[in-house]
Amino acid sequence: MSGDSGGDAADVLAVMGTLNRYAWALDTRDWEGLREVFAADLRADYGAFRVEGVEEMVRRMRDSHAHVDATQHLIGGHDVVVDGDTARTRCQVVATLRRAGRPSLIYRTGAWYADELVRTPAGWRITTRTAHGLWQEGDRAVVRPPGG
Repeated sequence: MSGDSGGDAADVLAVMGTLNRYAWALDTRDWEGLREVFAADLRADYGAFRVEGVEEMVRRMRDSHAHVDATQHLIGGHDVVVDGDTARTRCQVVATLRRAGRPSLIYRTGAWYADELVRTPAGWRITTRTAHGLWQEGDRAVVRPPGG
């Protein structure tokens, strides 16, 4: 990507809004809202796992957050290129997850997402996502069921 935003400002802001809604949906456990971020035929690779389809994504995120009492996904550094009804983006993310009942058990990771989006009648939807992990600290067991 060139590093400068392409497309008109309204499209660029709408795409950024979709990416930000992903973080808000996870952090507020808004699973219906998470469905509205991704295309039905989503393909995503987070490194530790892959998903195909929005329903698998929602199920995966709901299950991995079931034993977590607080999360914060900070997304920024948006690089957006819009070309008609498609967009390519990069954004940075720092995610912090805290284990329910054990506030000292924390997992934090830094990464960046490479996404492709498509404009739909209902708004922009992520069709592909590749997460590029940069660092992690803490205990990844935070997202596993107790005893798992």
